[in-house]
Amino acid sequence: MHYIGIDLAWTYANESGICVIADNGEIVYCESKVFSDEMIAAIVEEHAREGAIVGIDAPLIVNNETGARYCDGAIMREKIHGKNLSVFTCSKSFMLNHFGVVRGEEVVKAIRKRMPAFSLTVDLTNKMHVIIETFPTGITLGLFPDAFPVKYKIKHKVRFETTKRRWVGWLTF
Repeated sequence: MHYIGIDLAWTYANESGICVIADNGEIVYCESKVFSDEMIAAIVEEHAREGAIVGIDAPLIVNNETGARYCDGAIMREKIHGKNLSVFTCSKSFMLNHFGVVRGEEVVKAIRKRMPAFSLTVDLTNKMHVIIETFPTGITLGLFPDAFPVKYKIKHKVRFETTKRRWVGWLTF
């Protein structure tokens, strides 16, 4: 079983990140570059033969034509450790007008075309081929409330070594 994390770029011009971790915690693949949907599906196929949970940081189902998805609104209405989160809300029309595609939906289609055994679900019990949508900011707040908010994106101009040093400190418990 492998665990595959994908930080999906909203457009085909930007880099996406993919990391594959084995059951024993070994990182077996880690790359950040411009990937096509087919390249991402091929990487998943290569590492999911004996099962995988694939977490994708992107909207994977966008049924609302306008406004926010129900799940985005729900997360913003709740508090995690007493804090509210902001979510980049999206709609089908917004995604198509700004990016020309709902990229998460396309990646899921590409993966399922190669490996139909994959299901898009929140039920992780007894599943060998699962795709889930993730929200790392919420996960980080849930796991590390004292370290929140974590400034790790390039736009925050935080050097990788600084972020790495902080994470090592937070994960040492």
